Parts: sequence; C-alpha cells; structure tokens
Amino acid sequence: MSLRLKTILAIGLVEILVLMVLGYSTLSAMQRSILQEFDSRIKVTQQLVSGVAKEALIAFDLARLHAVAAQPTLGPCSLGRSGPRVDQRP
Repeated sequence: MSLRLKTILAIGLVEILVLMVLGYSTLSAMQRSILQEFDSRIKVTQQLVSGVAKEALIAFDLARLHAVAAQPTLGPCSLGRSGPRVDQRP
C-alpha cells in the first residue's frame, strides 16, 4: 500500500468518525427536545382536564342548587308570596 492510499483511508475513517459523533449528538439533542415537549404537553393537558373537571363539577353543583331552590315553588303549596294563607273554601 502506498502512502497516498493510506492517507486517503485515514481521512475517510476520520470523516466517518466525525459524522458518527455529529449524528449521535444531533439525535440525542432531538430526543431530549422531544421528551421535554412531550412532558410540557402532558402538563398542559393535565391542567386543562383538571380545569374542565372542576368546571363540570361546579356546573353540576350549581344545577343541583338551582333544582333544589326551584323545587318548593313547583308544588301545590307555593311560596310565591308571603303572608297568611287564606283558604278559598266556603
């Protein structure tokens, strides 16, 4: 083997090693970035679901309160007015 061929092979080997290191570092940086983005999306989704669940619970409780508050006015003895009750029987 000539010196020229050895030099070309050595340069090619160095280029391959540099490209492998560059590729590995790029892929690991992308993996870290993807994991961070995934974690942040998980946190945002948790906050949104928690907020929706709380709002639904509050809405359910408010609807129940409205139903309970409206219930006495639906019956035969209405609380529509206050004062003595006057029977209309003769």
